[in-house]
Amino acid sequence: MLACSQVSEKIEHVDQEYFIFPLIVSLIVSVAMILVLFTKLKKVKTNLFFAEWDSRALETTIAADLSPYIDNVIKDIATELIERDSAFYINNLSKLQVQLSSLKVSSQEQNSEALARLSAKYPMFVDFDECRESWPHILRSESFVILSNDELAELFNDIRSFSVLRSQADESWRHNALVSDLEVENAVNFARQLEDTVLLRQLKFVEKLYYPVIYDAEISDDDWLIASQAFKVKRIWPEGYEMESCFGVYFPDLDVYGSFTIFYHDDRHVSFYRSNSSFSELESLDTLSRYGDFSDTRTIIIERMG
Repeated sequence: MLACSQVSEKIEHVDQEYFIFPLIVSLIVSVAMILVLFTKLKKVKTNLFFAEWDSRALETTIAADLSPYIDNVIKDIATELIERDSAFYINNLSKLQVQLSSLKVSSQEQNSEALARLSAKYPMFVDFDECRESWPHILRSESFVILSNDELAELFNDIRSFSVLRSQADESWRHNALVSDLEVENAVNFARQLEDTVLLRQLKFVEKLYYPVIYDAEISDDDWLIASQAFKVKRIWPEGYEMESCFGVYFPDLDVYGSFTIFYHDDRHVSFYRSNSSFSELESLDTLSRYGDFSDTRTIIIERMG
């Protein structure tokens, strides 16, 4: 019996060793596999993080690259419109300011629908530039000839609306095209400078070519000394300018009144002004610094003279 008992104990001891050793090995292998998987998972997570960061950086870069392009298109359209008809441009800009401001208080769903409509209307960014097929050497003003004021204004408004809507929907899109009070004020001032520049060029033409004629003409308080389809000239006597020879000029096409005065003191001095319809007020001109010559104005006036 004793021998049998000892044999049984030995068998149990061997069985325990047989089962414990594989268990330990399996545990070690499992831990190793877990460590390997954890390392790989951490690496994948790191890669995903950098991939997401690269994606955001790429989106920001794309938006930054597109911003100058869109700015240039907007500027081309704006300069064409304000040169064609400054009053039309100012009026459209003021309306657009209200329209874009309303987008800030509109619901996300409404803005998303508006952005979807513009994206369908202009599938690609180059579609904002309707004159993109022009040759590089073609003057921009010539490219816009095919578009009316209303068509240009619609394109201008769509681009700026798209930028505002896109900036609200996409954080990477930093090109916010809201119209500020400062922009409207600056546009009004620039439009006045542009109008004064055009007036100065035409007054210079009239004074240079027609002064000998109007100076020798019979003085009259009411009659125009020269009356044509392009302009009318008369002698005027505004208060405070008694020592100068003064002439009032009316340009029917522009519906603008101007004047020029001539004063002799060692030399001939000529001054140009904006006036009212009675020529009782003479206001100094605020012109652009580079107004050029008046050769093109001369051609226009000659063609319109009766």
